[in-house]
Amino acid sequence: PILEAHCYACHSDSVSQNGSIAFDMENFESLKTYLTYYYRNDSIYGSKFYHIIEQTQGVIPMPPAPVRKLSDADIVLIGKWLELGAPNN
Repeated sequence: PILEAHCYACHSDSVSQNGSIAFDMENFESLKTYLTYYYRNDSIYGSKFYHIIEQTQGVIPMPPAPVRKLSDADIVLIGKWLELGAPNN
């Protein structure tokens, strides 16, 4: 629900068909491929995806300005989800 609420507007199949985004987060297999590439089973702190949503300095932040950063609670939940191996739930 967090990704759906905050990411699908720019990262979904309908938007990707217009060539506007790099990948479709709405398609779990596409998202899992992306996460597998960047998340190397070390920890959430080694995950580029985590750093992007946390907006760690030195990475391209998502969502980009002027959209507000995800809440700290949402970032914690996504971190826990990544620690579980990003299951399809």
